[in-house]
Amino acid sequence: MGRPSLAEQRRSEILAAVGRCVARYGVAGTTLELVSSESGLSRGHIRHYLGNRDELILAFADRVFEQGGYAMGEARAAAPAGGQSKAMLDILFGPRWEPAEDNPAIDALLSAAATDEALADRMRFAYLQIESAMTKALRADFPSAPAALCTQTAYALISMAFGNSTLSQLNFPANRRKGARAMAEALLEQVRNPEP
Repeated sequence: MGRPSLAEQRRSEILAAVGRCVARYGVAGTTLELVSSESGLSRGHIRHYLGNRDELILAFADRVFEQGGYAMGEARAAAPAGGQSKAMLDILFGPRWEPAEDNPAIDALLSAAATDEALADRMRFAYLQIESAMTKALRADFPSAPAALCTQTAYALISMAFGNSTLSQLNFPANRRKGARAMAEALLEQVRNPEP
């Protein structure tokens, strides 16, 4: 019987090290040498498991957004009939989008995406998946609402959640975050009862 593969464990360790480096040094400052030092693995091992520096950054971005997308899918699947949109708001305005240790890394990815088209494509795709999940939740909960209204509302909700998450890092009072959630729920009501 052969030894179990360490590939997934090593990939996870390396991606965690990439995240810490990106948070500390930004995308431009993250090098294979820094990731090697942070992970305790040689540059050769890092290349073997994940590839070159650019591939590391893209793999890290994928990992960050896969985790968020998975949570959205779980929330929708577990929601009662008519409650998918509220379940999605629980994710967008809940602890998962509150300040966390990976926020500086996500901010660095977004900043780097302004000049890195491959990274911008990856991140746009990830946010479009979140928007699509929110749109599907709205369509399921409010089947008589116009499709365009559901898509526009999904984008507005994600924008609000992203802004709320970003500003939360600046220690705005908790009542501001609660107010943002209340405004998001008001948007749901507009979808439920669209004006003619």
